[in-house]
Amino acid sequence: MSGALAGLRVIDASTLYAAPYLATLLADHGADVVKIEQPGGDAYRHHPGRMWPLLARGKRSVELDLRSEEGCATLRRLVIDADVLVVNLPLATLDKRGIDYSTLSALNPDLIYVSVTGYGQDGPYADRPGNGTIAEAFSGLTHVTGEPDGPPILPSTPTGDAVTALTGAFGVLAACYHRLAHGGGGQLVDVNPIDSLLQAVAPIHAEYDGSGDPPARLGSRLRDSMIRNVFPTADGRWVAISASTSRHFSEMATLAGHESRDDAGVPVGDVEASLREWTSTRHHTVVIEELVARRLPVSLVQTARDIRDDPHVRSRGCLVEVITDEQGAVTVPSPAPRLSDTPATRAIRTPAFGQHTDEVLGTW
Repeated sequence: MSGALAGLRVIDASTLYAAPYLATLLADHGADVVKIEQPGGDAYRHHPGRMWPLLARGKRSVELDLRSEEGCATLRRLVIDADVLVVNLPLATLDKRGIDYSTLSALNPDLIYVSVTGYGQDGPYADRPGNGTIAEAFSGLTHVTGEPDGPPILPSTPTGDAVTALTGAFGVLAACYHRLAHGGGGQLVDVNPIDSLLQAVAPIHAEYDGSGDPPARLGSRLRDSMIRNVFPTADGRWVAISASTSRHFSEMATLAGHESRDDAGVPVGDVEASLREWTSTRHHTVVIEELVARRLPVSLVQTARDIRDDPHVRSRGCLVEVITDEQGAVTVPSPAPRLSDTPATRAIRTPAFGQHTDEVLGTW
């Protein structure tokens, strides 16, 4: 293995999306991640959404029945040699099976135990079932997403799960740094989508002082942004345009036909209306060329097909194919972020079910 995390031993004993994806992010950067699969294989191996490469790339597969005492005993043996364990079973289930934090940390005091739950380790909702979607609603994200006169909208991708995975990966690295740099031991990393998404929607809480109406839906706008919206083009496409500085605004005002370049002298609504009229009479390539020439932020609202064909994406290799036995070649994002001296590992295939069982159980 190569990468910044080479040598870090991780056991991924989790299911669903957020927790396994957290472990995938560690594998991307070189961690040796062993994925525990129940007999019959992980449910996502045959998921119609072809999400398996997102959850299994770069990992080794071990068949282990954690519903049995024998399987849990094997896991207890494995964690003695592990740096990180990722789980997302209910706390009561972990305790019943003897694979809870207190039990396993007694076996390996250096173990970083990552517990992904719906609401966190404590509080009145700790026993409630939850996931990224529920957290999107709970955190306030759904309330502020959509048009002002329309219903709240959930995103069409598992945003809450992805943000939870990124937050959890950061937590693992923070715990690892404490252990290595400060001589600390292992610890419990409490990861949940509520805490994670509250970070993502922090501005709506920062601007609300507890009185009056809370922040509401603004469509594609931001409360403090001069211009931020999607605009139609003559060829039936949409472009996203964002003016975040006075120069951006004055340039857009001029482009849209306003004589004044003083952002204080032209109402934002007037400029946005004029800009919408301007984009609607031009092909999207012309709109983008005009704005880029003026160093104004703009992008085509791209589909998955557009992104695959985009020259920037192709040049940087932002998307790669991972081969799976179950689903063939599946396109996934390249690992991020990019490190200059210890680049991430780009896995090219997922493991066969139980492929590394004898190898791992015989050496750990």
